[in-house]
Amino acid sequence: MHQAALSKSPHDFFAAQIQLQRCLDKGVSQALVAHAAPSAPEAMKRTIKALEDLCQARGDRRQLAYVAQSWAADSPERRAYEAQQRQDHAGVVDYVLSTGSADFAAELLPGHITLELLEARSLLPPLKPEAADLEGMGPLFDLASVSRLRDQFALSRVVAIWSCTRLGTCVEEAQLAYQCHALNLCVDDLRDFPEQKVFNRSPVDPNGSPSFAWVSRARWAQIQQAVNQLLGGLR
Repeated sequence: MHQAALSKSPHDFFAAQIQLQRCLDKGVSQALVAHAAPSAPEAMKRTIKALEDLCQARGDRRQLAYVAQSWAADSPERRAYEAQQRQDHAGVVDYVLSTGSADFAAELLPGHITLELLEARSLLPPLKPEAADLEGMGPLFDLASVSRLRDQFALSRVVAIWSCTRLGTCVEEAQLAYQCHALNLCVDDLRDFPEQKVFNRSPVDPNGSPSFAWVSRARWAQIQQAVNQLLGGLR
């Protein structure tokens, strides 16, 4: 935040904003791991504790507001900031793509690439159900709603894996995913997530309902291709 306040650089600003949110999001993670998931491995507890220590002196959030106000009202970075404030994901994505920076995209775009955005840009084809997609579809479930939740689940992980692979942080990201214990979705390296926690699952949960954490290999590949097409021009 101090660096962003000095440079007023959009990259420094958004990087500081991301790290601040990371600190706020993980602010209770240590307690959650210690009490809600006592079986969490020591490596995960150490990683979360290290983040907690770093976040103790996270600075004054008002510094970031001053930086954003210093940008011209019609500047691309100001428009991107305002798009972010109103949850206009497409506006944020367009700004990041305009910079041409894959590292910047890896930092900023998790959470901003949505199914609606991919569909609006004709990057994601409709689901062609396989037999496994229909398992567990009783009268309380319909394929459209279940497949939508599965797609959202897969997209968030695809983008996270693309991001951490680019930044070299896939082990760290896996260690910081303290909430993974709730659904048995913990891995040591986020890049191993599809093989260990998606494709080897049953499409039906033990209670007989469709699993929202299962996605077919074919659908995962379609979502992955859509993300790669969106970000393929970045370097």
